[in-house]
Amino acid sequence: MKTAILATFAIVLGSTASAQRALGGARPASEELLFEVRDLGLPLDVRSPLHIEGDHIVFALREVQVDRNMDGDVSDHILASYDIATAATSTYGLAVRLTHSGFFGYPFEVSNGCVAVCVDEASQSADLNGDGDTSDFVLHVVELATGQVTNLGRAVSRWFNETAIAVNSDILAFLVDEARQGHTDLNGDGDALDVVMHIHRLSSGTTLNLQLPGYAGAPFQHSLETNNSVDIQGDQVAWSFVEQTDLNGDGFLRPILADYDVVTGQTTLIGTDVQSLRIGFSLVPDLLAFVEHEALVGDLNCDGDATDDQILHTYRPSVAGPKKNEKLDIQSVTGTGELVVITAREIDNHDFNFDSDVNDIGVQIFHVATGVLIPLNRPIEGTVYPLQIQGNLFFYNVPEVNHGTDLNGDGDVQDKVIHLYDAGQGTLTNLGLARDDLFPICGETLAVFRVSETAQGGQDLDGDGLVSSGVLFAYDMLTGTIHNLHARSDTFNFKVDGRRVVYRSSKGIIEIYDADARATIRLGHGATSFASIGRWTAFWSQETLHLAELNY
Repeated sequence: MKTAILATFAIVLGSTASAQRALGGARPASEELLFEVRDLGLPLDVRSPLHIEGDHIVFALREVQVDRNMDGDVSDHILASYDIATAATSTYGLAVRLTHSGFFGYPFEVSNGCVAVCVDEASQSADLNGDGDTSDFVLHVVELATGQVTNLGRAVSRWFNETAIAVNSDILAFLVDEARQGHTDLNGDGDALDVVMHIHRLSSGTTLNLQLPGYAGAPFQHSLETNNSVDIQGDQVAWSFVEQTDLNGDGFLRPILADYDVVTGQTTLIGTDVQSLRIGFSLVPDLLAFVEHEALVGDLNCDGDATDDQILHTYRPSVAGPKKNEKLDIQSVTGTGELVVITAREIDNHDFNFDSDVNDIGVQIFHVATGVLIPLNRPIEGTVYPLQIQGNLFFYNVPEVNHGTDLNGDGDVQDKVIHLYDAGQGTLTNLGLARDDLFPICGETLAVFRVSETAQGGQDLDGDGLVSSGVLFAYDMLTGTIHNLHARSDTFNFKVDGRRVVYRSSKGIIEIYDADARATIRLGHGATSFASIGRWTAFWSQETLHLAELNY
């Protein structure tokens, strides 16, 4: 039986609505949007992550008067799921440890109808990997459709509050801590001091020890960001680690890069130095981009010295040929399936933006298919963090002071103004908006960023009478238009789902902005975590789980 409907919201789309949306094709302009909100009555901890996988909402349920993992207490947080189709709640008897922030990772990840969960032995009051103690975090896999739970019996590495697991489609990559795994030598080097890379296939249930170390000193990444220690794209798994023995025969013990092909079972060791404080590597389908340091291997960009910092190299797994030296000294690299974006200092290369100096940080677009590098004639702010890519579109910030021009029309040259490069059309567009310190986030058809009222000429952009806030804006990739959401959002607490933006406002209210309706729905007060996919939005409000359904 379905829970009672708490509220219903209806919006009639106006004639200015877009004729297309990301899911389901065209929608008539006169059609009504209907939101129904239900309180599911499930006690949810404020720190619990929320995931929606198919018809299941996955979360950590707070024990209230009921011992759900049969350990003799009611003080744990238990992995659970809610089936939207049947309104049934399933608990799996697995206790997880929640941290105060998801920044360092979550205790479970969801993909391909499965949940990879690190069970806390201390909270579970059980030795789950057979090493005689209860101080480990042991990896389990839960199949949502059947409820089957499989204990992989491996103690995963943890760095601060981060659990070293990454999952993408059918591949689960994780690091096993030899010391926590009963002081077992898993890579055959004669000690039990390493963390060792393992691969688990969700479809077959098979687990493989790759017998190579991992690097637990930097977070696992699911997107392409700096300093990642593992990434999964298609059938390729790439990770970096520090050699304990000379594995690639260069006579040195250095950080190197490994690429594992799940189909062929082949592991390739690449590069000589790929891990630094400022840059890691970027894996996109059929391209692995990384850096080598001249200080360790000599002059790599043929400029007559060995003092440049980080020289870009690329490797294509499909041809398994040698790495290619792109001879470009770079600061950062990030990418998607179509584009790899590189930032580089002009002083180490040449005048990228033709302003008669070499004092800027420039941008180069690397086309994966052609291997061609294209410089953009605008300087960029900082290093990798402002970069966001979606398909052929690349959003980044241009510092006015470097460009010497007022780019947002507010009469000064002190701002960082958002620009859009369309690689398909070869065009660069100034959006004329000065963003604040929040990074932009891209979906399939919408890009969302926060604009600084102060930097935007002291304008009141959200109508609250003040000019000191960061206000959410959305760029519609289908229509090329910019939408002011007239809302302030907490840092990182927003996401893009199809044609909608879901965010937590500065007042703790979960709101949904529909780009086609050009309207905002307010769903719940006192909310923190949320998840959204398709027509469903799940969110935590007033200590229980709520579900909002959008009926077209």
